[in-house]
Amino acid sequence: MDWYEKKRRIIETFYERLSPADRIEWATHRKACDRSLFFFIKEVGGSMPKSGGDISPIIHKPICDAWQDKSRTRQACYMPRSWKKTTSLTLWGNTWEYLQDNEIRILIPSEKEDKANEWLLWIEKQILGNRRLRWLYPELTYITDS
Repeated sequence: MDWYEKKRRIIETFYERLSPADRIEWATHRKACDRSLFFFIKEVGGSMPKSGGDISPIIHKPICDAWQDKSRTRQACYMPRSWKKTTSLTLWGNTWEYLQDNEIRILIPSEKEDKANEWLLWIEKQILGNRRLRWLYPELTYITDS
């Protein structure tokens, strides 16, 4: 059985266990998260400032939309320090990309190796421990089960 078949089965099993009201909530939020990086960050980052819960629709939504535009192969984002560039694009953006296609190869460069390792540990912590993320993407249970 390949990954996509396992993913489908995990999602079906999860969905069947939900109450009718939770099914509607899950399907609505999952679809919105799959379509919009900005919504995904707001949804799984929650209200925690260091996890992106405080990103702004005025500043960050256009940047998230540009990140999703695959017709633009080379992009740059210039913003002042502490405006959530790393949180929204490097951390959540790459997590979102992985959830869309787990076969994708992602390069997370940094001038310092320690910083890149710190970012990878942050992503791992979110994938393994963020309850909202794991509820929206039940296929992540396969990562800890294997």
